[in-house]
Order: sequence, then C-alpha cells, then structure tokens
Amino acid sequence: MEATIEVPEDVTAVMEGANVRVKGPKGELSRSFRSPLVSVALHDGAFRITSRDERRATRALVGTWRAHLRNMFTGVTAGYEKKMKIIHVHFPMSVKIEGARVAVQNLLGQKSPRYARIETGVEANIEGDEISVKGTSKDAVGQTVSNIETATKLANRRDRRRFYDGVYLVKAK
Repeated sequence: MEATIEVPEDVTAVMEGANVRVKGPKGELSRSFRSPLVSVALHDGAFRITSRDERRATRALVGTWRAHLRNMFTGVTAGYEKKMKIIHVHFPMSVKIEGARVAVQNLLGQKSPRYARIETGVEANIEGDEISVKGTSKDAVGQTVSNIETATKLANRRDRRRFYDGVYLVKAK
C-alpha cells in the first residue's frame, strides 16, 4: 500500500533518517516514524508512505502516519486550540496556572490542591470561568486537556448527575 501527502506551500519539511521535522509560521514540530514494515520518504515536496506488505495492521499504520503528518502541517500553520469550562456548584473552586502546571484548589471543599501538568509547547490561559489551551502539537494540546480533566475527576462514590464540579472540555478547534 502507498499513500502520498503534499507539503503545504508555507511549510518546510526536512527528513533526517526516520525523523521528520516540519517548520511553519506558528512553530516547529518533529516526530519519529520508525517501523520495519513501513517507510516514509520525502520526494519533490511530498511525503510518500509505503508498506512492505498488505496486512491490515500495516495498512492501518500507513493511514496513521498520514494523519500524523497532516496534523503536523495543520499545527505549524493554524495551530490547535481547545476550550475548557470551570464548573463549581457546591464550593467556590479556584483554578490558577503555576508555571508548567494548573492548580485546582477547593474542589468540593478539599483542603489539598490538585495539580495537572501542562505539556511542553502548550500555552494555557484562564479567562473568567474558561481555560484556553493552545499549541502546535495536537497530541500535546489533547494530553494537557486530559491532564486537567483527570485532575478534577471525582471519586466514584459521588453521583455525577448531582456533583458535576470540575473542569470539562467544551470546544475543540
């Protein structure tokens, strides 16, 4: 199986062994594409992804790598942004950014704060009751949002229909 993806005009792509580095107006991303069954090559402004056999798992890997390259191109040209909503009903919760982590204090009256790590290359801003998470890497932005949601997850003994305090993803762009 073979797949081809064109490099956009305002993006420069460099291939060093199995590592791909992409640079655009928003920043630079790099990723390693290593597999004994699938190879990636850069020819005439396009990436060619070829597989050595036609098994289902190998074909899936070709599609996955094509999606990764497309996401890298989108990240360095337009970027990724996700919005999260801070919801507190029972106790006033405070959310702050402390360096490379988000600190959530007084979640349902808890004394100890909860922390969520902000991935490298990701910028998080708090505006009122919304958290905006921006970055060039789709993986890093998604992981940061997941870290924040996981940090505010409540114990299983709470009824989610009644205790919906926390920070939740409301818009992905």
